[in-house]
Amino acid sequence: MKRTPKLLLMILLLLVLVCLCLLVRSCDDDAPPAQQQIIYDASDIDGDSVSALTVTNENGTFAFKKQGDAWVLAEAPDLEIQSDIIAQLAQNMIDVTGTNRIDGVTDLAQYGLDEPKIKVSVTDKNGEETYRIGNLNGIIKAYYFCSEQHPEYVFTVESSVCEAFQLALSEFLVLDFPQPPEADSIKSVEFKTGDESIIYNSVTEFLYNDEDQITDDNPNGAVYSHTATKTSNGKTADYSYADFYRLAEAVAAIKPSGDYFYSQADNELYFSNPVTLSVTYTVRQKLEADSAAGGYVEKDETYTICLSSDGDGTLYAKTDAESALIYQLAENGLWEFAK
Repeated sequence: MKRTPKLLLMILLLLVLVCLCLLVRSCDDDAPPAQQQIIYDASDIDGDSVSALTVTNENGTFAFKKQGDAWVLAEAPDLEIQSDIIAQLAQNMIDVTGTNRIDGVTDLAQYGLDEPKIKVSVTDKNGEETYRIGNLNGIIKAYYFCSEQHPEYVFTVESSVCEAFQLALSEFLVLDFPQPPEADSIKSVEFKTGDESIIYNSVTEFLYNDEDQITDDNPNGAVYSHTATKTSNGKTADYSYADFYRLAEAVAAIKPSGDYFYSQADNELYFSNPVTLSVTYTVRQKLEADSAAGGYVEKDETYTICLSSDGDGTLYAKTDAESALIYQLAENGLWEFAK
């Protein structure tokens, strides 16, 4: 009998807990359901049949086409590009979605879509469709987007969509411009146009060994005299070595400026009469064993590119005559020696 009050108390507590649980559940059932965000398909592209892609942005217009499983430049299909980058751009357009959709739009200007920052045209089995990317909505950090075929629907898309299409030539070209030799290693420089050539040669003569001149690069302390010659139209004459070394420094300073061209029109404009630059230089290699004098061996190698210049003196270069890719070069005094 003594246990009855305690048992009744436990039963009472259990009933209170059950009531509380039912009350909480009732409150949850009365709460409105969480609102789900609607995701819109902002493009209408058949992903399995995309065959061409054209991007227009502040850097220019770049047209690509599918060639087998790879993407190539439409104007220069033999030019090597990073095909996977273009494949990802095409996929970006296939997958692009909008977080908001504005219906019944009649004034594209208020969204920056009348003069868009970026235009992207995609060709699939159904034909070509062009899309526009306009202003940034600073509140939601998204860009306005529409199809030219259905401009009455404006979407907001993630900023990454806009960023992906702000590409420049240097981002997808495979750049392989060769590093020029160092000035001190250059022995001869030839400029050849058709059957005509101008050749500059460095003439080095050994004089004697001097202990005071010994260095890691000159273990015997050899002392040399340096002169130069210039051969033009088959005639050879003495040439200032100081000017030859200035030419060697100009060769060593050859580098692209960061501007590139590749179309047939560009090639016809800049390379109608190219000059072949051939540079012979010495490569010095240290031997593991002292089997050669001073433990070094020397061999001659050749550096060759094609050059051209416009009326303003701007230099252009190609890695070989058959390449479509043109590099604009940074300013230097190289061209004065080609005449």
